[in-house]
Amino acid sequence: MNADAVLLERLIAGAAIVLAMAGAVTAFAASNAIKRLIGVALGGFGAVTALALWAPGAVTPAAAILFVYLAIGAALIVRVQEAYGSIETRELDAADAAGEPNAGRE
Repeated sequence: MNADAVLLERLIAGAAIVLAMAGAVTAFAASNAIKRLIGVALGGFGAVTALALWAPGAVTPAAAILFVYLAIGAALIVRVQEAYGSIETRELDAADAAGEPNAGRE
């Protein structure tokens, strides 16, 4: 391998790590279910990109699994919005706490 190929591989690996970390932070910190799903998509895309560097044969199954995961996530978000009327996590948590018989007692 020449120096340019090594540099390109390191840049792609760094970008994949940054995408995966940005996705993880977004998935944990977002207050909206759609934004959390976008964070999962970013993290998954970063993981698939990293996988493409070191295990090219596993990219297609990993991408298919990520697609299915995102499709199920989108379907669940639609169902939650229909049931609760919101996709904001604070409102969902408040609605769940108000609906529980022992809410506030511990």
